[in-house]
Amino acid sequence: MKYRATFSHLGRSHDLIIDAEGETAEGIAGSLYFGIKRGRYLVSKDVQVVVDLDELKGWVYAGFHSAGTCTLEAVPM
Repeated sequence: MKYRATFSHLGRSHDLIIDAEGETAEGIAGSLYFGIKRGRYLVSKDVQVVVDLDELKGWVYAGFHSAGTCTLEAVPM
């Protein structure tokens, strides 16, 4: 399934949209992780992404600090 993650901020970027694909929360988190790294939105090498499909929300951490939160929206393929 395809999802659109909308961030009010991610690191120093604002109003950012990243598309992700996956069937599980872990798969979507991995897809978002690679989108974040590919886009070079964060300088930190220690990036973690957590997704809650029940709440349709996501969190991004850089080290021990919050780097951003997002809302998820299912997008038809």
